[in-house]
Amino acid sequence: MRGTIIHYDELTRCGLVKEAGGRVHYFRENQLVPGFSPAEDRSVLLTVGNGELLAIGPDEPVPVSSSPYRSPQQPVQRTPSATGLLNWPGFVVSLSALVALFFAGGEPSPLRGSKTPPLLESVWAIAAAGLLALEAYWFANGAGRWKVRLNVWPIALCSLMAYWLQSCDGFESDTAFEAYNYLLLVLFLVAYWLPYQRRHTN
Repeated sequence: MRGTIIHYDELTRCGLVKEAGGRVHYFRENQLVPGFSPAEDRSVLLTVGNGELLAIGPDEPVPVSSSPYRSPQQPVQRTPSATGLLNWPGFVVSLSALVALFFAGGEPSPLRGSKTPPLLESVWAIAAAGLLALEAYWFANGAGRWKVRLNVWPIALCSLMAYWLQSCDGFESDTAFEAYNYLLLVLFLVAYWLPYQRRHTN
C-alpha cells in the first residue's frame, strides 16, 4: 500500500503517514525499514496488518550500497605464506662457513713445535661466527635481502682482522681456513646473485 509522510519530527523520531485511501497512521522509528530515512511529503510503501501499521519503507528500491540485506561477501583469497626453510643455499653456505671457522687453526706446526692458535681465540673471529649464525637465520627465514647482503661485509671484515691478529701470534693457514675463505666467496655470490625468497605474512 502506498502513502505519504505528512509529518516527521527529527527529535522524537516519530511522525504521521497518510494512506492513499485517506487514513492516517502514527509511526515510530522502530517501524521504519532499516536504511530508510523519512521526510515530509515523501511517498512510501506501507505494510498494514489487521488495520495496524507494521512497517514503512521507500517507494523506490533501496540502493545496494545502503541496503541492509547485502549478499555475503566472498572471503578474500590470500596467497599462502611461504613456510619451511627458505633460501637453503645461503643457509647451507653460512653454516658450512661457521663450521670451517670453528676448525681453522689448532693444527701441529713443524716450525713452532706445537699447535698453531685456533682462529676462534680472536674476538674478531667470535664476532664473525655470530654474524654467520645470524646470516644463516636470515636466509632460512626469508628476512629482507638488504640484511643478508649488508651482513656479509662485516663478516668478511671480522674474518680479515682475526686472521691478521692471530697471524701475529703464530696462526698458520690450513685446510679449514682455506675452505672458510672459499665459502665466504660463495656466500657473497649467493647473497648478491642467486634468486631470493622472502617470507610474506598475511
